[in-house]
Amino acid sequence: MTAPKKAADKPKRVGFLATGSEIVSGEILNTNSQTMAQVMLEHGISLGEHVIVDDGQDNISEAFRFLLSRHDAIISTGGLGPTSDDLTRNAIADVLGLKLIFNPTSYQKIVDRITHRYGQIAIPETNKRQAYFPEGSLIIPNPNGTADACQINFQNKLIYLLPGPPSECLPIFSEKVLPHLCEQSFNSESRLYRWTVQGIPEAKIAELLEEALKEFNLIFGYRARSPYIDIKLNLSPSPELKIILGKVEAIVGPYLVL
Repeated sequence: MTAPKKAADKPKRVGFLATGSEIVSGEILNTNSQTMAQVMLEHGISLGEHVIVDDGQDNISEAFRFLLSRHDAIISTGGLGPTSDDLTRNAIADVLGLKLIFNPTSYQKIVDRITHRYGQIAIPETNKRQAYFPEGSLIIPNPNGTADACQINFQNKLIYLLPGPPSECLPIFSEKVLPHLCEQSFNSESRLYRWTVQGIPEAKIAELLEEALKEFNLIFGYRARSPYIDIKLNLSPSPELKIILGKVEAIVGPYLVL
């Protein structure tokens, strides 16, 4: 970007909420948010905070309130299963002041999936929890699991509740959530440019770049991973784009890793 955006031109931001005590404890990694963020960045979608929280309903509620206050869309993953620690739907419905409504179509799909896999067994009563959604939700079918996802439109905010397993979450994101975000103008023509250098201290390359390009009000990102330094810059098409890239490449050129 070549100039600070006015408040009215601020890009819409997307925040992430990953629930699960097994993520908080480090037992498993939160790869869902990582993967979705990388894809959204390629589409020029502005990313906000990533929040990880355990399965406590109060903690999920507080995390959701925080994200809701700072973002235009929230993608939540996890906590949609049939057990007593799957409380994402309850927490978010409570924060939004919405009732949980039973969806017979989603429940029948759960019944069909379980009987197809295990035969004619009694369906656990707890599976009914997965067929409850915040009032007014748009149900997003999950072809790879029992927990359907949903989309909530609330006071000009978009909220997506997705299941936790990556094999279920990521296809729904790619096929439904990402296209919808683009339809709602969350994407832009901005592009992330990257350079990898070595043979110069991180502080020195940052000093050279930021002094040479201070007139453009740019925000550089740096990542040191010995012996390399990654430099990142998010730029939108503009008359100054060629000038900016030329100045950056002149500075990093002698140290560039090809």
